[in-house]
Amino acid sequence: MKDQNLIQEYIYQAYMQILSKKHYDKISVCEICTKAGVSRMSFYRSFSSKEDLTLKGFGKIILNIKNNIEKLDVCNEYTIIKEFFNGFINYKDLIHSIESSSISDIIALEISKKLQENTPNDYMKKTSKYIPIFYFSALGSVIITWLKEGAKESPDEMARLITSMVNSSIFNNKNSQIETNFEKLVNHDKFSSN
Repeated sequence: MKDQNLIQEYIYQAYMQILSKKHYDKISVCEICTKAGVSRMSFYRSFSSKEDLTLKGFGKIILNIKNNIEKLDVCNEYTIIKEFFNGFINYKDLIHSIESSSISDIIALEISKKLQENTPNDYMKKTSKYIPIFYFSALGSVIITWLKEGAKESPDEMARLITSMVNSSIFNNKNSQIETNFEKLVNHDKFSSN
């Protein structure tokens, strides 16, 4: 019997190959299994549905982005946001394939959820729980919209735009008691100053 992790990787790679040529709604689990060379039973041991496979795939993308952020020499709002756009730019065809299905909204929420999961608990104790939810939901929606529209702006341009919007927001008002430094929202210990 093949190693379960290897089977999951076969399934995921087959799915990504099919998605690059075919719309999400037109793909069946049977087609994914055939392409991966595995049985439907093997598929359902790892994934409850095609939607589950899609969400777990986006979880892998976010994990890769997090790992890349941890390797950054300079880690600040701009470099972190840029890394998110860099991490997703290779998936614009995937987003285009799923954009008219209900899963695209679920993916934006999943991006937000994964970002929140990586928010340090000590930060959550210092601020309203709604601020990171607001921030990460907005970032997830912007990433999805950017990809749907063909990622015409570079990751650098998008990072500058988002950083500029965040820095000019009401949350960064000097009179505000709300601490909203993005650097504290990411589980990372080698930040540099802006």
